[in-house]
Amino acid sequence: MNCYPNPTDGALPLAYILPMEMDVTLRMYNSASAEMNASAQGTQGADGHAAQLDMAQFAAGIYLVKFVLGPDVVFRKVFVE
Repeated sequence: MNCYPNPTDGALPLAYILPMEMDVTLRMYNSASAEMNASAQGTQGADGHAAQLDMAQFAAGIYLVKFVLGPDVVFRKVFVE
């Protein structure tokens, strides 16, 4: 999963490739572990996909993006300016 640009103060595009159809969940948490946003939920087919988070609505700081692809879980740190 790619998160670029990072740090950001606006739109954060996320790109990912699925090898087969699977359930996808994208959640974002602040430094106090409170869920801030959820998107890209549901079953998606095999291929390249993209999602976008609007980071402009969040205060400056460090956030954690949790990306669940079927049985796999990936975390990315995102810095908001």
